[in-house]
Amino acid sequence: MFGKGKQRRHALKLQSAMEYLMTYGWAILIIAVVLGALFSLGVFGNLLGNHCVTTPGWSCVSATLATNGILTMDIGQATGTAITPKYAACASTAGSNGYPAFGDIGVNGIDQGTVSFSTGTGAIQNGQAFTLTVPCYTGAPGTAATSNFTLGQAFTGFVWLNYTVAGSSTAVVAQITTSLTEKAS
Repeated sequence: MFGKGKQRRHALKLQSAMEYLMTYGWAILIIAVVLGALFSLGVFGNLLGNHCVTTPGWSCVSATLATNGILTMDIGQATGTAITPKYAACASTAGSNGYPAFGDIGVNGIDQGTVSFSTGTGAIQNGQAFTLTVPCYTGAPGTAATSNFTLGQAFTGFVWLNYTVAGSSTAVVAQITTSLTEKAS
């Protein structure tokens, strides 16, 4: 007789534990679904912020992408010598040759758009910062994918710089990896 009462108490404890787990399990599931829906609607898009990761010899102070696809980047150069900027390009992917897959603006000898440097065509001294303005492409120039961004859309891509080193005519390409959330134009 004592054994059955103990089994019954044990069964009631197990039932109580299962009800507890089920109640909180459903609550956690509902919270996860709501957070997933909010994330897919872009509510948390601005929490990710803008960031750039550069190759050695370069620094990214800030980067903003407008809805028209124009990237404005403040870049510092610490290559050890003065450089003269020539061209730049911004694309979401690199081609098999290491150059931009689309939107190559003079980096590989193709001129498909306009780019500007705050220093104009003048030399940028070691340790000096400058502003680069370049269109970013996610598809071939002229297609809807080239500069048709929506506010809050994330963009991850690359920025290439073509410049000459002072006292030399050698063109060098620096690749700057940029991941940012666009701003309104």
